[in-house]
Amino acid sequence: DLPTAASGKTHEENVIATATKQKKRKQQQVLGGDNILSVRYADIVNRVLETDDDASFGMEGHVVMTWIVAHALADITSQYCSSYQKDGTSAIKIQQMLNENKLNACSSNENKKESPCTFAWFASPKGAGTLSKPIELNQYILPYIIENTGWNAASDMTCGYNRKTGLVSTLVGARLSIEFKNIQKEIRYWNVLTLKSYHMKWKDGVVRFHLLVNPNREGVSARKSTFEISGWWNVGHNDVDSTYHFEVDLGEEHKAPVGSDVMVQMELVSGEGFKILGMMLCS
Repeated sequence: DLPTAASGKTHEENVIATATKQKKRKQQQVLGGDNILSVRYADIVNRVLETDDDASFGMEGHVVMTWIVAHALADITSQYCSSYQKDGTSAIKIQQMLNENKLNACSSNENKKESPCTFAWFASPKGAGTLSKPIELNQYILPYIIENTGWNAASDMTCGYNRKTGLVSTLVGARLSIEFKNIQKEIRYWNVLTLKSYHMKWKDGVVRFHLLVNPNREGVSARKSTFEISGWWNVGHNDVDSTYHFEVDLGEEHKAPVGSDVMVQMELVSGEGFKILGMMLCS
């Protein structure tokens, strides 16, 4: 017979237990110790970002980064939720914990919050934005359009990163007006996302934006905010297409209160063309 250790286990059982512990320790080292991520995402991200200069790594790099982040979030959620199923935790027990709001992160319905925006869209390929196809953009904005003299939803597949769907105009003087009647959420922040490109099809493109707010209150006059955005890299960016973000904070005194009528107007005032990739009117 094999000798019995003081713990009551045989020598063979002790050897197996030791080997199992060593295997688990190695697994923890591979997984990053107590880190719940099963992949060292920081190392992957660093390798993707490595470059010899400050040049953008292009559309392919952005798509890769999007998938890395998406996979990391899915991995975290999966392992977090599955951790409650270990050590014999029954389905009934898990349901009890859900009812007690202890597993909110595992239930998407529990985490849904009301959007702070009256109007919001952002076009991006591979499902990274709120929409990706011209038909989806048309369906979203059509109910709000009151004037359109030369703007169209389009997706250009010939020019790399700027192939994303967007509102496009190539006619100087083209105007698009959208209106929101009796808004149910106040609007303080106006965000516009546009393409900024070196391609000649967007050369010297400039759009003038107007935001008109009618508070519909006696003694309070309508207000108007105006700015212009250029969509053309004219010097020093001959290999760059990028998304340009512009934000207007209307402030407490000039924000659009609930019950207001709000109108957004955009007009191509110069250049070969212009592309809008997103717009948000939020509280």
